[in-house]
Amino acid sequence: MPQQPASSPEHGYCQVEHQANIIRISVAEGINKELILRYQQEIARELTALGGGHWGVHLVINGDVLMTPEATERLILETSRHVALGRCGTAIELVNGRATSLIQRFWGQLYQQAGIPYCFVSNRQEAEVWLKQQIAAADSRRTGCSPE
Repeated sequence: MPQQPASSPEHGYCQVEHQANIIRISVAEGINKELILRYQQEIARELTALGGGHWGVHLVINGDVLMTPEATERLILETSRHVALGRCGTAIELVNGRATSLIQRFWGQLYQQAGIPYCFVSNRQEAEVWLKQQIAAADSRRTGCSPE
């Protein structure tokens, strides 16, 4: 009987944390499918802690981070599922990158395919302001009131 290939070791760096209704995800290095599987588990824990309201993601990309095709496909599917779970935007901050236009195109297409509004920001404060606007707009659509 042929032996099943062992799964590849996780490659890349991913840290997930949240404050209020913003989840901050920091990534570095090349990302493979195994790292995305761990990310899915971590994001599920954070969503439980958020309690079901609208939320946004501040993605901090350190370096020229790309993903394997399998990881990209899995992340698009996972991210598109987040729309129904209250995700209303992703603010992407690029840090220490050299191929900025390539990285913007890669991550922009990923979020576009997932159906998540996104924007590129310069820092944490800009990310929080944009995400809070997205969350307020989503909350107002749910209640039928205009945001202040």
